[in-house]
Amino acid sequence: MNFKKLTLMACLLSCAGIASAGTVTIKSPPEGMELHTPSGVIKHGDPDLVVSSTLSILNTITPMVNGVIGGMETINHNATGYLSNQGTCQVRADYNYSSTIDITGFEKKVCMPGERGSIYQYDTQGRGDVVISYSKLPEKK
Repeated sequence: MNFKKLTLMACLLSCAGIASAGTVTIKSPPEGMELHTPSGVIKHGDPDLVVSSTLSILNTITPMVNGVIGGMETINHNATGYLSNQGTCQVRADYNYSSTIDITGFEKKVCMPGERGSIYQYDTQGRGDVVISYSKLPEKK
């Protein structure tokens, strides 16, 4: 086998072993909310933030209204390993918003005010993309 063919074969074999972690999408927040992420601040009306990687995506999202932190969401999205997706959410009890972590085609976790939650997807259950969104709840009367 000549050198060119050997180099091509090595490249193809190494590329074949790379799996995509997929994407994590952080939806634009409702009016009045800002989302603080490692990639910057997302405000109402901004485009959704879509993060993709071939290895791993780790994101911490902090929602804020009027400068007050309303909770935290964390996402660990992996191309390899025992857990393909792991997420947690927490919303303050006095916050009038909910947060949703949706592992596409698998499961969805909604955290309401005063709740903490977690969601897991094992590698044997697939590797769904993740969508994180926030909703303003109706005013309490």
